[in-house]
Amino acid sequence: MPYKTALRGQVNLGAAAFDLTAEVPCYDRVALAGSNSSPLSFTDAISSLLEPTGLSLELPGDFPGLWFDQHALQITVSTGGVSLSGTSAAEWKNPFGILKGLTLHNFQLEYSSTNRTLSFVVGAEYGSLRPRGQLLFDGGKLRVAVVTLDEINLGSILAKSLGIVWGPLNALILRGRDEARPVRLYYCDGPGYSGYAEGFRVDQAVVEIADHRAEIALAVAAGTASLRGSLDGDIDLGFLRISAPDYSRSGPEISVDDKERALTLDAGITFLGERFGTVKVAARPPTADGYELRGEIHSQVDILVFQNPHFTFTWSKAKGFHVENWPIPDFPLDLNFPELLNKLPIGSDCDPFVREMFKESIKTRFDLRARIEPGPGSGLRFSLSGQYRLLVDSDEVVTVPLPLNLIVLLKPDRCSFAALASAVQDAIQGAATALVQQLVDPRFPERTAKCFRGVLVPQFTAAATELIVCRGWSAPAPVPGPAPGPPTSAGSDPSGDTTPDRYTAELKGTGMTCQQAAGLIAGAYPALGPAALITLFRRQFPETVGTPLLMLWALDRAGVARERASGAFLSMVPDVKAAAFSAALRTVHPHPIVEQAVKQLQRSQASGLQAAGHLKAAFPTLTTTQIGYLLVVHFPQTVPDARALGTALRGTGVDDRQLRTAISDLFPLLPPAEVEAVVMRPRI
Repeated sequence: MPYKTALRGQVNLGAAAFDLTAEVPCYDRVALAGSNSSPLSFTDAISSLLEPTGLSLELPGDFPGLWFDQHALQITVSTGGVSLSGTSAAEWKNPFGILKGLTLHNFQLEYSSTNRTLSFVVGAEYGSLRPRGQLLFDGGKLRVAVVTLDEINLGSILAKSLGIVWGPLNALILRGRDEARPVRLYYCDGPGYSGYAEGFRVDQAVVEIADHRAEIALAVAAGTASLRGSLDGDIDLGFLRISAPDYSRSGPEISVDDKERALTLDAGITFLGERFGTVKVAARPPTADGYELRGEIHSQVDILVFQNPHFTFTWSKAKGFHVENWPIPDFPLDLNFPELLNKLPIGSDCDPFVREMFKESIKTRFDLRARIEPGPGSGLRFSLSGQYRLLVDSDEVVTVPLPLNLIVLLKPDRCSFAALASAVQDAIQGAATALVQQLVDPRFPERTAKCFRGVLVPQFTAAATELIVCRGWSAPAPVPGPAPGPPTSAGSDPSGDTTPDRYTAELKGTGMTCQQAAGLIAGAYPALGPAALITLFRRQFPETVGTPLLMLWALDRAGVARERASGAFLSMVPDVKAAAFSAALRTVHPHPIVEQAVKQLQRSQASGLQAAGHLKAAFPTLTTTQIGYLLVVHFPQTVPDARALGTALRGTGVDDRQLRTAISDLFPLLPPAEVEAVVMRPRI
């Protein structure tokens, strides 16, 4: 039968003694195990073990004095070496004086002389979080203090450990790469060690950017925090692709913009199939009314007929892709001027114009502004406005603002600059009759006379004049004047060209409200900023911009972004009531969820009456004016006037007072008697 040998002995480490015992078969190697017979400090225990190996214990100055109570430190002595394990209840606040806000406690020592490893497993407190951590030694020197977390708010790290605020980025949630690789918050003293980089860092962190996974790391060097990383692939929206700066397979690179406190993607941009080179795209966590991505596309060369495309875009999951203002100057498309004139309806029998009456060098060029929004079926919707110029021998004859927005839709499978150019040309051709009608509008005789004076061949002027007069248009003076220059941006113009005030007065003379005319005015004079537009609107349309709702509505129709419109309006109208302004802002810029519901109703081709009922049921807190605004703006085919709006709103169960308020708010030119007629109209 096998024999067992009982051994008993004592080991001294520093000033403490360990009582050891062992029972082993006679043929096994001896291993003695025991614990300290009196309290022992960590420094004394480890220094005595390291000294024979030629190593020394190196601890930071703020490291706590760790003591192990009697029998709290376990030791094993064998021919292979010595191992120690035990727990000390000390605390270490703000480790290394760097990891501020972090407290380590319950130090669980592990030491083996066999492979010369020394470490602690520690508990931790970081605000309300209770992560687990480690202390790693390189020989006898403490090199790394680290805690791991499944997820954490970036703002918590910035505030607790760094004392800084990064605005919108505070809301960014950092998550671990996977279960085996959680977020690491640590400090490494000296050069990188055992997979940890030098200094304060937070790594193995993953965030979501535009529904794409990105890995980032937060580092601090010389008192400055930086955040860097990369996406794991391209952000591909179909018509827009955000790639690595060199268009390689890796995704865009990530850093932080210190001014805007937004993530910045250093990326290569591809829009409508064309590469635009490296740009910086701002990224931020999604908010109710903000963007998730914002970038500036700027081409140094022309792309087909588009001169140096240059615009700023935004994208969010809630609102989709948006461009407020893409200037498209000098878009070429020559209209058949004589043919279009002959197609215009006239009240009497007149002979047709012939081509020989007009100079052969007549050209038309369109200075457009495009507003881009999400279109049906994941496509794009381009709303075009601006002006067109009639030129003869490169000399400008007359400039005319476009009469209305031209709508161009690009399907997802046709998102290219070539398809866009073709679609814009088709849209202009479809509106060509209306465009030429503006040139001969009898309400603007000076414009008509100036146009014919510039385009008629002199020897046919008399014959052409007879045809012009027959049609009731304004004929040119017998002696043609000099060709006019382009329209100015403001003020009076003695040459007679249209200016913002004159053009605005013309639009008002046709019966337009400011809301109807705003897009045409901004398109014709894109250089006018929000303050200039507000001044112009208040001067020319006092009746239809007299409330915050009406002014913000007009600015929105002019394509002015919410923030710019709000800032300009509040600075120029300091006495506006906060409640009235807030109500107007919510009406003109509703919550993205409401906007999504409206788009779904439009896609389903719901009538105004059906849309009103759905919106009231889905969003019971919306006011009658807010629902009415959505109907007037987004369902104009079935809600073209106050009576139709009254019928639709009645279907939602509003009372007379609510209906009267909504009709008065949305139709400021309607006389009180007609408002009452709408309110008192029999219910359906």
